[in-house]
Amino acid sequence: MLFYLISTKFKIRVANLLYHMIRLVGIRRVRTIEREGIRYQVDLAEGIDLSLFLFGHFQKHVTHNKLFTLPQNGVALDVGANFGVTSLSLLSRYPSAIIYAFEPTDYAFEKLNINLDLNPEARSRIKPFQLFVSDHESPSKEFQVYSSWRVDKLVGEIHPIHCGNLKSASCKTVTIDGFVHKNNIDRLDFIKIDTDGNELSVLRGAKEVLCAFRPVIVFEITTYLLDENQQSFSEDFLDLLTPIGYTVFDSVSGIQVTDENIRQIVPPEGSIDLVAVQLDSRD
Repeated sequence: MLFYLISTKFKIRVANLLYHMIRLVGIRRVRTIEREGIRYQVDLAEGIDLSLFLFGHFQKHVTHNKLFTLPQNGVALDVGANFGVTSLSLLSRYPSAIIYAFEPTDYAFEKLNINLDLNPEARSRIKPFQLFVSDHESPSKEFQVYSSWRVDKLVGEIHPIHCGNLKSASCKTVTIDGFVHKNNIDRLDFIKIDTDGNELSVLRGAKEVLCAFRPVIVFEITTYLLDENQQSFSEDFLDLLTPIGYTVFDSVSGIQVTDENIRQIVPPEGSIDLVAVQLDSRD
């Protein structure tokens, strides 16, 4: 719980020390591991990969949480899937689920497909899409997105607060509403959004789906990106979610999150994951 509440930059610095310690004892940087019955190819110079290698999971509260239970045959969207750790963890808990995994960057999308190939039984359940999810649709174009958090060296062109590295993407932009309609998806139980400041746009592009299917939503929030993007938690996030029946909670403490306590709950230069649920539909 304490580690969850510290800044991202401090977490990266701790990870940097751990990385150099394991390299000193001769552990190979790129390797295939198995955690909780799932096989992954990991690069230990990446923060998410290192966490998975050392602790057996990454942000397990996103998929295993007392605030919600999903149907075993549920349908989920993993927006900002990176190399698939959330999608694969979700499938391990709900083995009959169908999961649509969205990752825009060439770098992480390649890693996602490698990990799906290492788990052949997941191929029929996890459907990868190299798409950027937002509040509008646009043709394929080239741009850059944060999808790498290096821990071997803390220099170079990295974000000054969350220490992310930009990676190239060349793909279409879609909305959740448009994607669900185009692919004839007739139910949706869960949406996870981790898009480093683009969460509000993703939600705005999903309003029809949220009203129709009332899925559980888990999304990342940072107050410094709220400020950077000139967004208000109350006027933007809560004004979108509350009128359609959602209540928002901190995914770890279970405390209801409001405009009054958001800056006490979120560490100033860190992030937390919030759970939005419609209370009358909780199990």
